[in-house]
Amino acid sequence: RGLFAGYDRKGVPNAIKAAVLESGTSDGSHPARHIISRASRAAESAAEAAIEAALDEKIGQIMEE
Repeated sequence: RGLFAGYDRKGVPNAIKAAVLESGTSDGSHPARHIISRASRAAESAAEAAIEAALDEKIGQIMEE
């Protein structure tokens, strides 16, 4: 299942609602809020640090063998 799987009470897909929040509407009635891109940028350095730590640990294990 995707991050925005499902529908709201009126039957509108959550993925479409998320796309409108991220990019806005073409007629300008809903401006872009960039919720997804902000969240991914905020988590990027923490994710890179976690990957680096995992790689360092795995390389250390391989070198000990």
